[in-house]
Amino acid sequence: PEVLDYVRVYVPDEGSYVINPANNKPFTLEPQDMLFTDNSFFEVFDFELKSGNAFDVLKDKFNVVITESMAQKYFGYENPIGKTLKVGGGPSAGDYIITGVLTDFPQNSHLQFDFIFPLQNFLEFGWLGAITRYKHAPWFATYFLLKQNADPVTVSQKLDEIFAKNNEEWNYGEIVREHTSLQALADIHLKSGAYLNGEYASNNGDQRDIRVFLMIAAFILIIAWVNYINLSTARSLHRSKEVGVRKSIGALRSQLIGQFLIESFLTNIISAFLSLMIAYAIMPVLSSLVGLEMKLTLLQSSLFWAYGSVVIFIGSLLSGLYPAFVLSSFKPISMLNAIKTSKAGSTKVRKGLIVFQFLISIFLISATYLVYRQITFMKSQELGLNMEKVLAVKGPKHIEVLDGGPQLTSNEGLKAFHVYSRKTFKTFKEQISRHPGVAMVTGSRAIPGQVFNTWRNDIRRPDEPEDTGKPGRLFYAGIDFENTYGIELIAGDSFSPEMSKDKVLINEKAVYAYGLGSPEKAIGQKIFTGSVPRNIVGVVKNFHWQSLRDAQTPMILYFSSSTPRFISIKVDLSNIQETMAHIKSVYDQLYPGNPFEHFFVDDAFNRQYQADLQFGNLFLAFTLLAIFIACIGLFALVSYSTTLRNKEIGIRKVLGASLSNLMMLLTKEYLTLLLFAIVLAIPATMYWAGEWLNNYAYSVGLGPDLFIVPGLLIITLALLTVTHRTYSTAKTNPVDSLRAE
Repeated sequence: PEVLDYVRVYVPDEGSYVINPANNKPFTLEPQDMLFTDNSFFEVFDFELKSGNAFDVLKDKFNVVITESMAQKYFGYENPIGKTLKVGGGPSAGDYIITGVLTDFPQNSHLQFDFIFPLQNFLEFGWLGAITRYKHAPWFATYFLLKQNADPVTVSQKLDEIFAKNNEEWNYGEIVREHTSLQALADIHLKSGAYLNGEYASNNGDQRDIRVFLMIAAFILIIAWVNYINLSTARSLHRSKEVGVRKSIGALRSQLIGQFLIESFLTNIISAFLSLMIAYAIMPVLSSLVGLEMKLTLLQSSLFWAYGSVVIFIGSLLSGLYPAFVLSSFKPISMLNAIKTSKAGSTKVRKGLIVFQFLISIFLISATYLVYRQITFMKSQELGLNMEKVLAVKGPKHIEVLDGGPQLTSNEGLKAFHVYSRKTFKTFKEQISRHPGVAMVTGSRAIPGQVFNTWRNDIRRPDEPEDTGKPGRLFYAGIDFENTYGIELIAGDSFSPEMSKDKVLINEKAVYAYGLGSPEKAIGQKIFTGSVPRNIVGVVKNFHWQSLRDAQTPMILYFSSSTPRFISIKVDLSNIQETMAHIKSVYDQLYPGNPFEHFFVDDAFNRQYQADLQFGNLFLAFTLLAIFIACIGLFALVSYSTTLRNKEIGIRKVLGASLSNLMMLLTKEYLTLLLFAIVLAIPATMYWAGEWLNNYAYSVGLGPDLFIVPGLLIITLALLTVTHRTYSTAKTNPVDSLRAE
């Protein structure tokens, strides 16, 4: 009773292709471009339809809804409603009538698809529809529209009861029980680490990164406020006479405090609006830096203005309160004395604020240095496989069956189809291997760097009970896979054409995870994946399938000789254009109607580090901004303090002080403060570095260079800032500063 409505969605394992009706040219549809869903999709979600009726756009099994960008791609500015798109290959081929045009999904939506098909089509006509058991496979993500006061925990418990009652054949009686955990839709984008992920939420953000950048933004703002406090109090001499005059004609201290606070509020408010203008202007640069299209849509949110007003109010109050109380405390008689100078505020407070500024700057430099060190470390480590010169060609979405050939209408037809598929791929492999530029060819379900969701938790030895299964990854690969990628075979044999489907290779991690003794002892043993026995014929050395962010996992390589999702080809780069032309001609001949798409595996693998590089680039930009603001404040403070010491410098020069002595006198105070800031930054940096590196299975160590390099950099920048101003002061003629005496 807590559920008002529901919708199932399914992202297929295999892609398809769609033929442009204008020129009959095929375009690839990747699995992540396609979504099969119930007709209730547009009732549960409120995504905007530009054309079509939300209640019946998916009513017929051969209806399709496309996004606005796809409508423009295929039909330009024509109305696509009622037109036909031919979808070939993949999970459910056919001629689909366009019944709706959907406004492109918002960028922060975890749902990102271009074609929405009826789920009923997949279940009845899809290439898995011939196998009854797949209709009940738990491959769907299900969204529930709950009543306003419904308790998600109660709903989960009731769902568990339904599963236990209806899914006994999947649960092995009472040995395995499945449990659900509902997640709020608004939490998916940033909090899906343990819930909805992979193909259903592939563009998720990271709440950890958001918190880091929020912290940096707060640091930069605090540095700016500290500058305001320091400069306001340091410039007290210029305002002392103003305060004295105001007090002598009857101004109350409360009125003066109000005046200085209003100045602080005006400064912060004007700065806030200027910052929004600057942010709007540099948004394209920021979008390029992070690799995302970014817009200031927050300006349309009342919550943003509420939070912004609170930040401006608190910042204005905190940055203006101390200078206001200090300046309003001056006594009129002493302030109107033309000869006497005054010091406003405690010098200890100003020094403490300088230390705080540079403590933050050193922390940010150290963090940026660590981010780039970790990225460099991951990209330079041995992976246990060699991806250089390996060209990946996407396998065909559709294999043309000749007249009289097998049709996919039954289990027998499906088996015959796979036989045809294996023969075709064998012919393709033989023909392209005749070219001198092709060294090795293999097929696989995925390529290094890709996430593949064939994860099982029920892998065990034959002598172990069913409820003691351990996790591991299953992976389909063909002959010469380990040779193509340079994976070392340490025991047993490689895959061969004579092998049966029950033969597998495993990695070293699997040997020890499943208690198989040693690599040599593992050969000939059996392991069960669920209730299916597999014979181990070889053991390969551990290799990193993904970046070093992920730990090594037990891997089981299944033998497959069918047309794969990816064809990996080791090529000679000396005449790559001719080699590519040969591969394409064979591909077009054997897999007609399929787009020929290719890329180099090492390029695709390195794209895993794109998010880390974007994180590092943004971190670097904000760090440079923080250092720049801190140095501006230091320069202004040094300029003012040296102005106050003009007469002292003049007297010292008359008494014989050298330029180097004067430079040391004026800079040693700030150098001491910097060294103190470096010492204070060490524990904060150590803590953050440890926490951040915990996200990586393989990481750099925390050596002294993490503090030495940033420390030397900030000292160099600060000394350049200080010495530039102190040098010009020390060079002045003492007669000019002592003339008034």
